[in-house]
Amino acid sequence: MVMLTESLQNNIDYVVNDWKIYIKDYINDTDGSSNGAYAVTINSFIKAYEKNIRAEKVGYAGGFIPTQAGKASPDIIEAYYDGTVSKELLKIAVESSENFFNGKHFSKNENGKSLYSALVKLEQKDYADKINNQYTAIYKAIENTPNSLKETAISDNKKMKELYIAMQKNVAYYKTYMLAILNVSVGYVDSDGD
Repeated sequence: MVMLTESLQNNIDYVVNDWKIYIKDYINDTDGSSNGAYAVTINSFIKAYEKNIRAEKVGYAGGFIPTQAGKASPDIIEAYYDGTVSKELLKIAVESSENFFNGKHFSKNENGKSLYSALVKLEQKDYADKINNQYTAIYKAIENTPNSLKETAISDNKKMKELYIAMQKNVAYYKTYMLAILNVSVGYVDSDGD
């Protein structure tokens, strides 16, 4: 156990020290090509939203991913055995995504540099607000589902579909328009029909 702990600490120290060297380059890198830090960060954000939140928490359970041919899979819902937690975990994930988009600090009530501020700087405030308004629609769709997303997928999949569609709109806003406005190359391609 001591060797494992030492190995973990050495790896952590390596990453932290490397980051201290790289951080200035990272902050100053506004390269929109697929290898630039700016583009990698934005693409990672979009991929996390699309795959880890929209698809994993709602899409697969509801059967909305094209490879599922419309077959719901409520058995793979997050927190399957606790019927009340899946909805709360979804809200937390969506809120984290929204906070990243707006640059909200995780322990302070203030916003820093963000995708929102980058869009505003490029005179695209209306578009940035459109994305935030869609987050409001997503929260409304979440509230319209019962506490158990598993039971919703089984008994009222229409509500899951409404939630999925609300979430899908921000995927389109991010991938189609925001990347173009920010002059960032698409860093990954998926095949789930968007």
